[in-house]
Amino acid sequence: MTRFSTLLIIALLGCGSSPRHSNPHNPLAASEHDQEARVHAGEADRSEAQISPDTQAPSDSVTCIDSGVPLSTGGERVDVMKPCWTNQGNNDAYREAAAHHRKQAQKHRENAASLREAERLACAGLGEDERSQSLFFHAEDIAKVERYNEDKTLRGAKVTFRKVPGLTKEWANKSIVCHQARAAALGYDERFMSYCPLVVEGALVTVRETPSTIVVTLRSRDPIAAATIYGRSEASPTIDHSRPAAK
Repeated sequence: MTRFSTLLIIALLGCGSSPRHSNPHNPLAASEHDQEARVHAGEADRSEAQISPDTQAPSDSVTCIDSGVPLSTGGERVDVMKPCWTNQGNNDAYREAAAHHRKQAQKHRENAASLREAERLACAGLGEDERSQSLFFHAEDIAKVERYNEDKTLRGAKVTFRKVPGLTKEWANKSIVCHQARAAALGYDERFMSYCPLVVEGALVTVRETPSTIVVTLRSRDPIAAATIYGRSEASPTIDHSRPAAK
């Protein structure tokens, strides 16, 4: 392969490969994977359109006709000779670029489908209200918010919910998994449930049940994520701290 063909491959692989992402620090959302797939598919189409049909190397026995010459007067085409340029190297570059972009498009489609399927499975069995609102939407049922520390360092929050009918450890876990899957499918968009600490990227959540409370502990080793978790847990103005937590 010639140096020109190598440079052509590099240029073609780079075309359209930068992510169109609302937040470059977060994983791609399912919709952004869809967009990336469309971009790569378009790049593959453009590369394939550049492949020339003249793939034979120059040879004394080969005659090349310029098919782009217009018809002559009288409606008959006049065969016009042209040089038999060697196009194989460039064609290989275009084919390699097209194959790369097709593969990337398929990968993005699979990632989008995987995120959506994970959300569907995680949220199955929850009604529309509970899919659109997390536990932390119901701040009036939060009895206490505490810092969660490890080695005297803030790592998140411990939130105690009062028991209400139907609120069990199993239900709480189901709701938490659903909203974390929804956040992942949306690429951890900061506009999604901006009040909720559960949807902070990388938040690790455990649930403990007592006879009268559900205790949700959220933690992260990332200091920014940990501070965000605690800030969101503590911030709700509707939390009634005057009501004592049940023992």
